[in-house]
Amino acid sequence: LARIYRTLNRYSEAETVYRQVLVKTPDDAAALIALGDVYLAQGLAEQAIPNYQRALEHASDAEITAQAVDQLGKAYLQQGNADAALKLAETQIADEPTLARGYLLLGSVREAQNDREGALAAYTQGIAHAEDTLAL
Repeated sequence: LARIYRTLNRYSEAETVYRQVLVKTPDDAAALIALGDVYLAQGLAEQAIPNYQRALEHASDAEITAQAVDQLGKAYLQQGNADAALKLAETQIADEPTLARGYLLLGSVREAQNDREGALAAYTQGIAHAEDTLAL
């Protein structure tokens, strides 16, 4: 339901649904990420960041962790904090070099830094090293 609200840009309703989920299961990393995404889509990175950080604390597997890191990095980029996003990307790549998300975030950071060659290299490296190349 909340995803449909999000696709319709009905963020208030999506937020309500995710908050209801989190009342029942406050450590649900996927719901925390999704709630952060609702805020991020509205340009509210400062509200998204705590949700992504909580999701990282409660992530149950590498893919959920990578998703939370990726979204947290995007929130930092939205705030103009490329240094924080870069640190996340580098850590993610070091910790999980076969997941594409770290490379995608690194590419986004390089683009934010107007380093198109660096972005291309990051995306290319992701294809070479990632098992989930379709995500690229």
